[in-house]
Amino acid sequence: MLQHTRYARTASFCSGSAAHFDSWNQGISFFLPNMTWLQPPGYVHKGISATWAEQTVAADVAQGDSMPFAAQLAQGGKRLVVRAVNAANTSETLTVRLKGATAKGGALDLWVLGGDDLKQGNSAAEPARISPKSSTGSALAAGAAEFALDVPRFSFVIAGLDLAA
Repeated sequence: MLQHTRYARTASFCSGSAAHFDSWNQGISFFLPNMTWLQPPGYVHKGISATWAEQTVAADVAQGDSMPFAAQLAQGGKRLVVRAVNAANTSETLTVRLKGATAKGGALDLWVLGGDDLKQGNSAAEPARISPKSSTGSALAAGAAEFALDVPRFSFVIAGLDLAA
C-alpha cells in the first residue's frame, strides 16, 4: 500500500513567503486548509473597491492639515468619497472644504480601519482583530460646504457624503 504524507502550512497572497506567516503580517490574505482571512492591507483593498469613485476632484483642507487624503466623486457626481491615512500616534481632524458643491444634508458614512500599532496583524486565532468598523459621523446641514473628518491614530478612513444636485 502506498502511503502519502501531507504537510499543511499557510499560503499567502502578496507576501514574501508563506513561511513568514508567524512573523510577517504584510500579506493581503492568508490561507489555511480550513480558513482564509485578510490582513489590514487586504481590508484597505476591500474598502476602496466597495467605495469606488471614478473622478478625482480638487479639495481644500484647513491650513495646517498635512494628512494624506484623496477626494473623488462617485455615482455620477452625486456622492463625494474622501479617503485619509493617519500614520501618526495621535488622532487628527481633517477639515475638508468643498469647491463647487454642497452637502445634500445628513450624516457622513464612515469606514474606519485602525489598530493600536502599525505593525499589528490578524492571526489565525484572531482573524478579525484589525478589521473595519462602519458608522455614521457628524451630521451636515443641507448646503454645507465644509466638514470635519476625525481620523483616529494609525488608521485608514473612508468617508462618504451625498451632494446636493
